[in-house]
Amino acid sequence: MRWMVVVLLAGCGGMTRVGPPEAVLPLLADRCGVALVDGLVGQPFVALADVELPGTLRVLYPGQEVTAEVEPARLNASVDGETRIRRVFCG
Repeated sequence: MRWMVVVLLAGCGGMTRVGPPEAVLPLLADRCGVALVDGLVGQPFVALADVELPGTLRVLYPGQEVTAEVEPARLNASVDGETRIRRVFCG
């Protein structure tokens, strides 16, 4: 019986933390259209209005609270205090 417990615990040793969803999602196909808007980083966020995205858009303002659910088809655009795009990612 002891031997079986050791074998079961040994299987848990390889688990590691992968990180935030945006670190994992690039491994998946670009389902949110981030490749379409990556060149807009540094531009005013209204530039996103001209882009046809495959899913929804969520604009994240400084200090804004956001929900933790991940939607691979949603594009997230983090903006600064001047509403310029600082980062785009799926989720």
